[in-house]
Amino acid sequence: MASQNNFNARVLRLDDITILNAQIANKVEHGILPKKQAQFSLAHKFEIATNMDSKGLRVVHSVEIEMIDKGKPREVVNTGTFEIGYYFKLDNFKDVFDIEPDFIQDNITIPLINVSYSTSRGIIFTRCLGTVMENLIMPILNPSDVMQMEKENITQPKKISKKTKVKK
Repeated sequence: MASQNNFNARVLRLDDITILNAQIANKVEHGILPKKQAQFSLAHKFEIATNMDSKGLRVVHSVEIEMIDKGKPREVVNTGTFEIGYYFKLDNFKDVFDIEPDFIQDNITIPLINVSYSTSRGIIFTRCLGTVMENLIMPILNPSDVMQMEKENITQPKKISKKTKVKK
């Protein structure tokens, strides 16, 4: 019988990464703020979906960024939006899920969110180079912080439609 307790992160692999949206409002009138003058506010959202046919999981990590000039409190001088899709394969998928799940347990979501968040850090950092947000470095988070972020900002799962299959 399948059980989410049968999950083993060693048989989870990241199969593909897709940048679904990457936008920075490059308001040149503000220019690039010195590192000590720029402050960033980040809002994260994670959406997890499963696909029984391809034995896959998808995580979409959405990040909304506001850049604030510390010299002008409460003034948002630039914004950015990123949405990055991560496609995972689980070799023992049928041992973990025998039906489309309504809820995915923490022992599965934590590794998915950790990999997605840490990879997003690098992608967003490189995408911001040469823009007004070039000083943005997303913070390193410990697993308990990611767990808290996940509980507050995760959409528990939905079935991936035939049009948005996890890649084989």
